[in-house]
Amino acid sequence: MVAMENRDETLAPSRRQILAAAGATLAACALLGTTGCAAPKREGADDEPARPEGLSAALGSSWPTFPLAGTTSPGALSVLRHVTEGLFDLDPHTFKAYRALAAGSPVAVGELEYDVALREGAAFADGTPVTAEMVAATFKSLQDSSGAYSALLAPIASMAAVDDATVRITLAHPFPLLLERRLALVQVVRDAGVWTAHDGTLSPVTLQGSGPWALESSSPEEGRLRFAPNEHYAGERPATCPSMEWRFLADGSDRAAALAAGEVLVADDLDGAHANKLGMVDSTLEYVPGFASPYLMFNCEKAPFSDLRVRQALLYAIDYDLAIAQVFGGRATAPTGVLPETHQNYLRAKTVYSHDAERARSLLEKAETQDLTLALALQDESMRPLAERIVADWAQAGVTATIDSRGGALVGSVANYDVAVCFDDPTLLGFDVDLILTWRYGGFVAPESLCRWSGEAADEARALMQQARETADEGLQRQLWEQCFEIISAQVPLYPVAFLEAGTAWRSGALRGFEPLTTDGVDLLGVELR
Repeated sequence: MVAMENRDETLAPSRRQILAAAGATLAACALLGTTGCAAPKREGADDEPARPEGLSAALGSSWPTFPLAGTTSPGALSVLRHVTEGLFDLDPHTFKAYRALAAGSPVAVGELEYDVALREGAAFADGTPVTAEMVAATFKSLQDSSGAYSALLAPIASMAAVDDATVRITLAHPFPLLLERRLALVQVVRDAGVWTAHDGTLSPVTLQGSGPWALESSSPEEGRLRFAPNEHYAGERPATCPSMEWRFLADGSDRAAALAAGEVLVADDLDGAHANKLGMVDSTLEYVPGFASPYLMFNCEKAPFSDLRVRQALLYAIDYDLAIAQVFGGRATAPTGVLPETHQNYLRAKTVYSHDAERARSLLEKAETQDLTLALALQDESMRPLAERIVADWAQAGVTATIDSRGGALVGSVANYDVAVCFDDPTLLGFDVDLILTWRYGGFVAPESLCRWSGEAADEARALMQQARETADEGLQRQLWEQCFEIISAQVPLYPVAFLEAGTAWRSGALRGFEPLTTDGVDLLGVELR
């Protein structure tokens, strides 16, 4: 985490709301070389709250549900992290896979077949033993869906029970370096059939997992979930205290107030506007660079956006520094490649779209589109402040743009949109390059139906992605990914405008071992009360 200067700055927005009202200012905390900032104590504030009896958190996510196709909600994924297990799980800080339900690494029993033994004594919160059949059933429910998980799990052809304690995994193609990470998507539930019985949504109170925590009670009206230790858990990351409670509060001010009042110990998705509301000398607000990003998506099938020079021109025309300052309060970085600079596989692109209005004009002239007029579609209204900033920048390059607020339905349908501004964070599900590329350029956000990116360059990029999946050579895999990056950076069918930071606050004097995430959501596994 880079220390920020002591200066007045435009407030960073909620990552989830992306600053519906931009332009407020606040004197930011002086960080003086630290990674977070201690919130000032309010005048007349009472003494620090008494030592809590359990863990607690306030999350900005909507009330968690668990659809059949898998969830991408930060809140729901946080619940699964504590309540369920996969054969392997991902550490949300290092993004490395570790054994959860698996007793050991996958053992090859054929060219594309692997056996995984289950951990001895693995049981759900109600005492029901975890069986290989249950693992296979959960995988099948995700595989048969039409959502993001189905695309991300495509390298796995099937799972079947060899016996009660052994799962056989059959691959669709070689996938030697990423198998354990992808298996972490399959969070095992006691009865996968329950998912379809609830119209594709599983109620939190019926969610039975084998993780260290169990859901004890649920109050959607109050936005509260209560957890108790899973007494049948026999893994390596047990619950650390007698209870845990989470509150789901959409307003960041409410989350900050709950932390200040001692009602919770952690609050996610906060920004500088909330720092003066924390009100406790032992509270810390830290910003962690992440992958969450607004991006431009082009209709590559429609002229003139089928011309990569036009796409490049529209990216060169954006004043990224101004957008980051005005729309994101300085809590973001401009893209210099497909991945943020903090990613271990980062590669600075040969083509970096720094603000250059003259170059944008030149490219438009070469493409014979000097008087370009277009409609900029919004994924939703949270994108409007950024869209307005982009439209103003485009005007300086001679482009006339209007904002179309018909939303995701316009982009996702067969509607003939021009350009769209969208937002997502695939790293909620994992940080490996294949997952990110599959999500954005060959899977969940399918180029064929959204970007409509096709042709020789698109085919080459997808071929490189597939070769990278199948190789067992890490060096070669990186080279293949880097070739893919260069194609994407030149073709820009979909390209980030900024990479945002995640703001999390917590009572550092009350917790031991807590670390904020690069995404929204919380991780309290292994965290102890002081």
